[in-house]
Amino acid sequence: MDFFFTDIYTEDSLRNEFFDLNLYEKAVKKYGELEYNQSFCFVPLLGLGGKKSVDNLDKGDTLTHIYLITELVGKVGIDD
Repeated sequence: MDFFFTDIYTEDSLRNEFFDLNLYEKAVKKYGELEYNQSFCFVPLLGLGGKKSVDNLDKGDTLTHIYLITELVGKVGIDD
């Protein structure tokens, strides 16, 4: 199983498409490295009309951002 994930992760196209590493690298250059509990957050949220741009990113607490997404946009992939 380890080989499977390691092999996929080394494919640049998949890494860039799935993780959007180009946007991440631009964000690190603009805003600096993240702390352990931080992530780059879109402001406004993409689900509320925000644009996927480095200019619309900000550093934020990861758990708080996930909470905001689920409260304002809804849970993803959860069938009630």
